[in-house]
Amino acid sequence: MVQMDLVAGRYAVQGHAGEGGLAVAHRALDLLHGDPVALKVLRRDADPERLRQEFTALMSCAHPHLVRARDFGWTRVDGVHRPFYAAEWIDGEALDAWWPSADDEARRAALIAILRALRALHRAGLRHGDVTAQNVRVDGTGRATLLDLSCVARLGEVADEVSGTPGHLAPELLRGHPADGRADLFALGVTLERLGPPAALAALAARLRAEEPGARPSDAT
Repeated sequence: MVQMDLVAGRYAVQGHAGEGGLAVAHRALDLLHGDPVALKVLRRDADPERLRQEFTALMSCAHPHLVRARDFGWTRVDGVHRPFYAAEWIDGEALDAWWPSADDEARRAALIAILRALRALHRAGLRHGDVTAQNVRVDGTGRATLLDLSCVARLGEVADEVSGTPGHLAPELLRGHPADGRADLFALGVTLERLGPPAALAALAARLRAEEPGARPSDAT
């Protein structure tokens, strides 16, 4: 059983918030500032450098619709030192839970927010790598925020191992080819298609899911 009540003498863990292949997320209270944070702690068998890369990417690319990282450190979990980082806590629903009850105007606004966050990442030379409905949170005001850069990669990089959510990976990634920001746009197209886009966005969703990168929009603008 994982024992982790107070992390780095600063973060009071309040509950489990989710997990992925790289890390386990918790909701915690930042005792220094008095507000909630998302605490992402590396899994026992995962590569610490990947968590540091995710933190560095977030710190290098501040944007209103991209989750903001705060702090990186190490903590002891079940007798083993593991890295963690703290980020802002986003109160809200995953995009797929929020989508059915939203009107078309709110849906378009959320899509624009995601595209703007991706544009900021791409301009910084980074590919998000895992654009899914679960990696977008929408708060009570309708503000959408893109989360989870655990699969972040440099644009044009050919990864030794392809990471991301099955079904959302662009064909060029599966072929082992270099990938740019259009791989993220493909994943966004799959996400939209699965959400059920309004008629005004259906054509865009289809273009984003084009087999060949050259048939997709050239960037997230």
